Amino acid sequence: MLTSYKDKIINISVVELSVQLFSIFITLYFFSLVYFPGYRNFATLGLLVIQIIYILFHGKVLVNTSSLLWIVFTLLSIIGLLTAKIYDIEQIYYVESLIVMSLLMSILLSFNYVFELGINKINFGFFLISLLFVTGSVLQLINPNLLITINGTHLNNLHMEESIRFIQRGWVSGFSNQTGTNAFMMSVGLSYLFIGFFKQGKIFKKIILGLSIVLVLYLIFMTGKRGFILFNAVIMITLAPLLVRNKLTTPFAFITAISVFVIITMNTEIGQNILLRMDQDDVSSGRFLIYSEMINDIKRNLFWGSGTYSTRFTNSTFMDGHNIYLQVFRENGIFSLIIFMFFILKNIFMSLKILFKIAKSNEHYYNVALSIYGQLLFIMWGITGNPLYDMFALFFYFILVSFSNIIYKKLFKNKGDI
Repeated sequence: MLTSYKDKIINISVVELSVQLFSIFITLYFFSLVYFPGYRNFATLGLLVIQIIYILFHGKVLVNTSSLLWIVFTLLSIIGLLTAKIYDIEQIYYVESLIVMSLLMSILLSFNYVFELGINKINFGFFLISLLFVTGSVLQLINPNLLITINGTHLNNLHMEESIRFIQRGWVSGFSNQTGTNAFMMSVGLSYLFIGFFKQGKIFKKIILGLSIVLVLYLIFMTGKRGFILFNAVIMITLAPLLVRNKLTTPFAFITAISVFVIITMNTEIGQNILLRMDQDDVSSGRFLIYSEMINDIKRNLFWGSGTYSTRFTNSTFMDGHNIYLQVFRENGIFSLIIFMFFILKNIFMSLKILFKIAKSNEHYYNVALSIYGQLLFIMWGITGNPLYDMFALFFYFILVSFSNIIYKKLFKNKGDI
C-alpha cells in the first residue's frame, strides 16, 4: 500500500514537471513566431517534433467535440491540398500548422488536474512577450534609430525593409516587420491589462492598470490598423459590463470605455489621420477586389473549393484573402466552412456559458474572460485579415480555446458537453 502511494506521488510529480516544461516550450514557441518571423516555419516544425516526443513519453492525449471538429477540418484541408492545381511550400506549412493545432489541443486537454500550472505559466509568458512589443513601440517613438539597430539582429533583410518603410511613414511597427503583427501583439497585452483591471481590487493598482490601458490603446492607434482599434473597442465595451464587480458601476465602465476611444480619435494627430483614411476612395484598402474574386471562384467550386491555400497564388493581388471565412469557403468548399464555423461558434458560446454559470469570485472566471477576449479578437480580425493563415494568431487563439475547454471539462464534466 505504501509503495503504491509513493508511486502515485512520483507520477504526479512527473506529470507536473511535464506540464511545466511543455508550457515553457509553448511560450518560447510563441516568442519565436512573433519576434523571429523569418524562422516561423522552422519553429513550427520544431514544435511538431516536441509534441510527438511529448505524446510518445507521456502516452496520453484526450479528444473532445471541439478537437474532433478541428481534426475533420484539418483532414478536409489535406484533401484540398491534394486536389490543388497549384503547389507551393507555403501550402505544406499551412497544413502542418493545422496538424500542430490538433495535437496541441489534445495535449492541453490531457493536463487534467494540473492544468492551472500550465495556464498560469503560459499567461505570464504571453503577457511578458506582449509587453516586449509595447516596449518596442515606445522605443520607436523615442529613438527610431536604436529600434532599427535592434531589429537588425532578429529580422532578415526582407523584413527589415518592410519595418523601415513603416517607420519612415510614421506607423508604429516596433520590433515587428508589420504594423498588423505589432497591433495584434499589443492587443494581446491589452487583453491582459483589461481583464486584470477588473480582477484587481486595490485602487492604486487599478489606476496603474487604467493608465497602462490608455497607453497601449494609443500605441495601437499609432499602428494605423483601423481594424484592431475597432475590434478592441467592441470587445472592451462588450465585456466591461460582465466584469464589473458592482452592477451599479456598469454604466460608468461602459461610458469610460467609449470615452477613451473617442478622446484618442478626436484629439490626437494619429486619430485624425485614421479618420482621413476612412474617407478615402477605397476604404477597404483593396480588400473588396479580393473579396469579389473569391466570390466568383466560390460560385465555380461551391462544394469542394479550389484547393487549400491557393488563394494568394491565383488572385490578381497575390495576397491572402483578408477574410478567413470567404477564403476557407473558396479553398475548401461549403462543408469545410460549416465545420470551421461550427468550431468557432461552439467554443465562443461554451466560453460565454462558463462565464454566465460561475461567480466572479471563482478562480477560473477571469481566465475564461481572457479566453473570450482573445477568441473575439480572432473572430473579428478574421473578417478583415488572415489570422487563420498567420500562425502566431492561430496559435494564440488555440491556446485560449484550449483553456476554455479545460475549464469547462473541470467545472461541468458530469453535465455533458455542448
